[in-house]
Amino acid sequence: MRNFLTDFVCLSHFGIGFFWCSLFFLPASWWPDKISFQFFLTITVIGHQFVWGGLIKFRTGKFRPVCVLTTITQRLRGLAISNPENYEHSFTKEIFRKIGIPLPQKAVPALAFIIFIVATIQYFLYN
Repeated sequence: MRNFLTDFVCLSHFGIGFFWCSLFFLPASWWPDKISFQFFLTITVIGHQFVWGGLIKFRTGKFRPVCVLTTITQRLRGLAISNPENYEHSFTKEIFRKIGIPLPQKAVPALAFIIFIVATIQYFLYN
């Protein structure tokens, strides 16, 4: 059961990330509120990592933005919240590694920052 839940959370993580990034390729003519939705989704996705990172700081002793789904996955894998594999783990990096594309550690925050900038520009210029 634990393996099923772990796989389900990982798949959910992948689905949310794929949906989030795929919105860039969906024409606004198909979904008029897409730009607003993507902007607020981006704020939520990135913002919750800072909030969760602040909450688990009491257990880890370090502040690092962490996705709550990563913490759930790592707990299901049997790792403690205070284990560095929880707050130093990158699900995006794990997915890319599984498909044969190694990513440097700094690539994932850079990718999130780029998505944030592009979504913000779209929101303020085209909304």
